[in-house]
Amino acid sequence: MNCELQDRGPEVCTPGTPLTWNRDGKALRVFRVKGTQTGQYFFDWAEMYSESEGDWLYWYVDNGVFHETPGEAYNCNIGKPDIISSCEVTISPNPVGEYLNISTGNIVSGQILIFDITGKTVYSGSFEGKHLSIDTGSLLPGMYVVELKSDAIQTRTKLLKL
Repeated sequence: MNCELQDRGPEVCTPGTPLTWNRDGKALRVFRVKGTQTGQYFFDWAEMYSESEGDWLYWYVDNGVFHETPGEAYNCNIGKPDIISSCEVTISPNPVGEYLNISTGNIVSGQILIFDITGKTVYSGSFEGKHLSIDTGSLLPGMYVVELKSDAIQTRTKLLKL
């Protein structure tokens, strides 16, 4: 995903028509890790931001043809492990089935958002109290980002939906 784009979806996604997902040549921003058979290089989410042993690329599709161009590091906080310290948020179970339980730690009220891997908001709500349960039955299987925020604190964590 390219979280810096306002509109992240494809421009053309119609059955029988070649896909166009260009967004000025920056539809998807990816970090490519040069892996080897022996495991010399590997993916470490926390180390990705140092840009060691990998490179940033833009991927896009024009009229059904895939393109790749040199990119640059993104300027978004989704997934960074140190967005907020001192926030003891726990989510369970993870992977989740029908219901997600959240203990909000030191966030006693605020907003909760769930984003899919394209950055689209698939759930939005507010909460009061330190514990909440969310019906995730309507979410498709896949990877999501759960964000809790208040005036003073913001935290994000990855969630896998079965």
